[in-house]
Amino acid sequence: MIPLIASSTSPEGAPARIVETKSGYDLCLSRDGKRLLYARGIPDGPNRTMVLYDAVSGKSRDIMSGLVASARWSPDNTRVSFS
Repeated sequence: MIPLIASSTSPEGAPARIVETKSGYDLCLSRDGKRLLYARGIPDGPNRTMVLYDAVSGKSRDIMSGLVASARWSPDNTRVSFS
């Protein structure tokens, strides 16, 4: 795992840092750039946690734990799928 620093574009078009955490992998930024899904835990381990970070509020929350990987947004950013 590597330190996770994700960025998006500010309303003015400049790059903006949206989240920094100690570790994360399997990143998926929403199409509007406002939310980030990422995994925490040991990549090949049985207990991983998918985290949803909201760039607007600056808050993150765990959305699922267990054998989860490859979270992806639906085309309209309203749902998340896992494999």
